[in-house]
Amino acid sequence: MRRALHRRRLPRDRAPAARRAVALAARRPSPARPPHRVGADRAREPVHVSLRQRGAAAPPAHVEGVGRSLVAERPARGAACQAGQPKRRGQSACGAPGRRRPRGAAVSAPLARLIELGPARPRIEVLEAGDGPPLLFLHGAGGIPAWEGALPLLARAFRVHAPLLPGFGQSTGLEHLEDELDLFLHGFDVMEALGLERPYVVGESMGGWMAAEMAALRPREIGRLALAAPIGLWRDEAPVPDMFGMMVHEVVPYLFHDPTCPAATRMLAVTQLFGTRDDRTDEQVELLLSLVRGFRTAAKFLFPIPERGLERRLWRITAPTLVVWGAEDRFVAPLYGRLFAEKIRGARLETVPDAGHLIGLERPEAYAQALVRWGRESR
Repeated sequence: MRRALHRRRLPRDRAPAARRAVALAARRPSPARPPHRVGADRAREPVHVSLRQRGAAAPPAHVEGVGRSLVAERPARGAACQAGQPKRRGQSACGAPGRRRPRGAAVSAPLARLIELGPARPRIEVLEAGDGPPLLFLHGAGGIPAWEGALPLLARAFRVHAPLLPGFGQSTGLEHLEDELDLFLHGFDVMEALGLERPYVVGESMGGWMAAEMAALRPREIGRLALAAPIGLWRDEAPVPDMFGMMVHEVVPYLFHDPTCPAATRMLAVTQLFGTRDDRTDEQVELLLSLVRGFRTAAKFLFPIPERGLERRLWRITAPTLVVWGAEDRFVAPLYGRLFAEKIRGARLETVPDAGHLIGLERPEAYAQALVRWGRESR
């Protein structure tokens, strides 16, 4: 009995039938993993998410993840477009060796990618285009439904990084932002993830408020600043309209000086999507969804009035600051432009004629020229 208990049968001691069974099992392919285990086994592998070029009709043919970022690229024209390969001297981001994009040429569409801010943290969609010094663009409550207006013009002179805030596009993590301080710190997280050190920061409307607060909280981390019709201040004699209590067609007249300009016309067209219309386009639906999501995100931080004590902190801003305002802004009155310029030390105020609140969409050329001039003064 003791000998039977302690005896260990080795493979060579097995019967011929047992040895044949072992050999067959070794050659047999491993069974497929149950579906509920596949995700667990790949928890640490890069996740490939289908993104599309902004302004393109369909997703690109290939989406490739690099490191901790998920990158959607245009079809490669040269070796430098392949993921992980450095760009050679004299070679553009997606051009053939020795060829550069002509200076001042338009950038038709950006590249979109998702960046991870850390373990169990949100993923942020970032639109990037152009060559040159880095420019961090912070959008307003309308998001970036299309690569239009001043953005393609800015990409002629700068490398534009335009992250979409949580709740916009494919960016996630709005539930992790409890208050405006979380929002401002999120901006610094994005800067770090993009590897930007003291960038030129341009903020529009809600994004201008965010940029001003970031420059006041950490003055040494912002190299140059441009605030385009930012919110964040309040005067009873010039109240900011309550856009959260308005329909889309009611908000548009406050945003544009000329309601017949192309951007205003497209925005007004989304009011026709309700009902049983069959001629709606994908672009119209996307614009409407972007506006709805944007208003929801903005309301979390700005309702009931867009005033959170920024005026007390503006003196802390040390970055050279340009304040840009539309002369006919009916949403945030030009009075606030003068206040921002007075409260920020050394700030310069530039007014764009015949422009409403969304200067970059209504007067893109004049607006972009002002931003480019200001950005180049820092070199």
